[in-house]
Amino acid sequence: MQWPKRILAVAPKPDAVILLDLDPKVARERIVKRGQSNFHESEAILTKIRAKFLRIASIAPNFYIVDASGSKESVSKNIRKIVDSILSKKGIAMRKE
Repeated sequence: MQWPKRILAVAPKPDAVILLDLDPKVARERIVKRGQSNFHESEAILTKIRAKFLRIASIAPNFYIVDASGSKESVSKNIRKIVDSILSKKGIAMRKE
């Protein structure tokens, strides 16, 4: 767990980091469906990468995890809620669409 802490110590502090979390099996199905893939997108590698990002999320401030298993619209709506909340706390109102 030391390397995430070292990264966080030197990286600029963001207002927010949004992690789109997706089960590696579902991610792999989506990759296959789009018809493009490379060796970095195997289920095993996706599983390792996901675990590392979730570990960082567990110790990093201002880190939000969004379930990316839903529709594009659903995921987008959840991201928008997070961004609206963050901006609201800073006194910035989002334009309603």
